[in-house]
Amino acid sequence: MQMDQTYLSQVNTVEIVLKIVERCNLNCSYCYYFNGGNNDFEKMPAVMTPKTASDIGAFLAEGAKRIGINQVNLDFHGGEPLFLKKERFIEIVEALIDALDPDVKLRFAIQTNAALIDDEWIDILSKYNFLVGVSLDGPKSYNDKFRIDHKGRSSYDDTVNGIRLLREAYESGRIKSYGGLAVINHEFDSNKIYRHFVDDLKFPGLDFLLPDYTHDNFDSSTAAAYGDYLINLFELWKEDFEDIEVRRINNLIAAFSGDETNRFVGFSKQAAKAIAFTIHSDGTCAPDDILRITPVWDEFIKPNVTETTLEQFLLQPLLIQMEKESRAVPPACEVCCWANICGGGGVQTHQYDSKNHSFHNPSVFCESLQQFYAHVAQFLLDNGMPQHRLLEILGIQDEEKVA
Repeated sequence: MQMDQTYLSQVNTVEIVLKIVERCNLNCSYCYYFNGGNNDFEKMPAVMTPKTASDIGAFLAEGAKRIGINQVNLDFHGGEPLFLKKERFIEIVEALIDALDPDVKLRFAIQTNAALIDDEWIDILSKYNFLVGVSLDGPKSYNDKFRIDHKGRSSYDDTVNGIRLLREAYESGRIKSYGGLAVINHEFDSNKIYRHFVDDLKFPGLDFLLPDYTHDNFDSSTAAAYGDYLINLFELWKEDFEDIEVRRINNLIAAFSGDETNRFVGFSKQAAKAIAFTIHSDGTCAPDDILRITPVWDEFIKPNVTETTLEQFLLQPLLIQMEKESRAVPPACEVCCWANICGGGGVQTHQYDSKNHSFHNPSVFCESLQQFYAHVAQFLLDNGMPQHRLLEILGIQDEEKVA
């Protein structure tokens, strides 16, 4: 138990995927939540009530005080979180604000497909200082392959209209941040996607996620293609680095510079100071949402916020085991020169293998990431980073170990 308490004492931030809506206006074919084989959403209320939001706030307030949490990040999610009446949305936000101690920093973010955004939504997002992320695959020809509505129709034009409103609000100072998020498809042209996001849609920030594979279903023959995709993104970003943030790249540069990074960005083996989990529309607590694509999902204890405390939930044995495994460098990675930077890949689902029922494995994208790291490291060396400093960051004594 002492070891478990030590693990929890390191945490000062909780990051919560808050499912205020468990339905969506779109039917994206690759969606892990609605089309990933797990139908838990059918058991959940379509929308969260203000009473549930108040219960969640009380749960977090008590947990923050008891554990020593000083920041709570609430990521409004779904489904589509704007698939909710505006009055209900405001009631939920206000209930959460009222419940939490003002000494605890509260940050609101929202992940949306932007198709429902209008001027009234902009006003609401502005009032509560929401950070806004927009999911989009790229130009219309790419987007319409997967991101369609329930009648098979394109979502692109509605999404772009929402992005336009966000851009105008950002440029006028009404919202402080918005950005685009794309899931990497190695068959798509990264140059076309990047240029569309930057030149046409004018996103100030971008994030590119590797797709949701585990060791059970990843096609290893595609690994080099994902590495090439990441490298090409880096080459594009180099020309825009003063104006555009690409989260994956900026965080990697920070890691190579020795800056502290946490588990969410997928770099370094340092002890995480933050922990992520999900709260559903009925107040049910669950692990990080993406874990539902793994067989281990059904083994977690998923209590309601009215039935448990934050401390009790976070100290359940399986969650502790998973967290410890994901924070430690897997044995197979210990001889890798990138271990200090990568820590096994940093994304729990990418490390899961049902053969050993464990997350303590290299990422399925190991080969892809090694390509990427080597390319970025060479760029840094070519542009003035002392080799001894790079080796120090990598924790390498013998230069011959650098592959």
